[in-house]
Amino acid sequence: MVALTFNAGASQPGYGSLTYLWQNGSTTISTQQTFTTNLGPGTYTITLRVTNTAGLTASHVRAHCHHRNASPPTAAFTFTGGGKNRRE
Repeated sequence: MVALTFNAGASQPGYGSLTYLWQNGSTTISTQQTFTTNLGPGTYTITLRVTNTAGLTASHVRAHCHHRNASPPTAAFTFTGGGKNRRE
């Protein structure tokens, strides 16, 4: 798992202040403007819903957020011949 930070700081209230609702599918994962969570490899649908003081809402959905291990694999092999064992 890797820690990922989500930030709704670019959201604009239009009127008053904002409340925040972050969801992964139908599961609430935060009500903060900015938060960090650990996600394992997979596909996620992250939704941010903001509501202003007047009760007006806006949503932004990021479907298929792929999170994969950022470390590339390591390739190595050995071979014999020419009287020496070599590893590269």
